[in-house]
Amino acid sequence: MRSTFIVLSVLLTCTSFVGCVNGPTPTPPPPVAASVSQFYNPLSTALRYNYIHLDNRGAAFGDSNYTFTYHGVYDSTTYDGLGPVDSYYFGNASSPENLWLGAYVSDSLIVEYGADCKSVDHRLVILRAPLKVDTTWVAASAFLTPDGRRVSIMAKVQEHLETIGVGGVNYPDAYLVSYDVTGPDAADPNADYQNGSRHQIYFAKNTGKIWELAYPPVGKPIWTNEIRSITPR
Repeated sequence: MRSTFIVLSVLLTCTSFVGCVNGPTPTPPPPVAASVSQFYNPLSTALRYNYIHLDNRGAAFGDSNYTFTYHGVYDSTTYDGLGPVDSYYFGNASSPENLWLGAYVSDSLIVEYGADCKSVDHRLVILRAPLKVDTTWVAASAFLTPDGRRVSIMAKVQEHLETIGVGGVNYPDAYLVSYDVTGPDAADPNADYQNGSRHQIYFAKNTGKIWELAYPPVGKPIWTNEIRSITPR
């Protein structure tokens, strides 16, 4: 009788603790990045980021290689009071610094302004801290498309990846962020600015943008930008 009591006591005690019962291992929550500046292209004048643009819209557009380099601070403040403003240059092998982009980069917020940091026309909140799956924000409320229409763009952190392979290189600690186009004037002739269009960008820690895909409202990507290498400037 006493031995039976001991056995029952052990069984009851074990079922009181998770470790004594077989079951699924709890899934750890996805990480949260408190600083977003680590996920944007570094502020380094010594590096050149080399990308390939692959376009599926036909021969009139075509594929191309382009570069992205940090130039330095070019303005003290933006039209909405953020600053300083950093400048980045786009180009190709023969003319690596023929177009430029202004961006405000901080640990809590990254905003791209296009070529004019004193205008709202191309203001886009690329990243906002903290980076956490399912976090959303208004990326733009009056973005001016190439055809002169105004659209709204909503951003959402879709996924965190421990590692992702792009261009034959594995990049650890990456986030996928989507940018969805909506009204008020989203009947744009460009498929990447129509109502329901989506841009997806993969950001890797200490590297920045590694892969961008532009989706129309329905169907496969119409173009992609993919990092190929990082070289001395």
